[in-house]
Amino acid sequence: MKAMMFSAALLLTACASVPLPTEKLLAAESAIARANVSRGDEPGSAELRAARTKLAAAREAVAQDEMLQATRLAEEARLDADLATARLEVVKAQFNVE
Repeated sequence: MKAMMFSAALLLTACASVPLPTEKLLAAESAIARANVSRGDEPGSAELRAARTKLAAAREAVAQDEMLQATRLAEEARLDADLATARLEVVKAQFNVE
């Protein structure tokens, strides 16, 4: 019984100590901004749309005090935006070669 109570207390402490993912949110915002600049007049890619959606969901998770969820979503948003930028750079490079 004591072990269960200790585990529950440890879990609550761990959940309560998850910090606001400020750096992850800023990194996602920066990656999305870079992707926007890279694309110029091109319409947004599926990856960029996903990044924007995940960043909005991360902000909502922060508002709901779900920091683990917010951290995960912000990191996914950054990765999606980086992927959008990388794919666009590949297309630009291929265009310049041909």
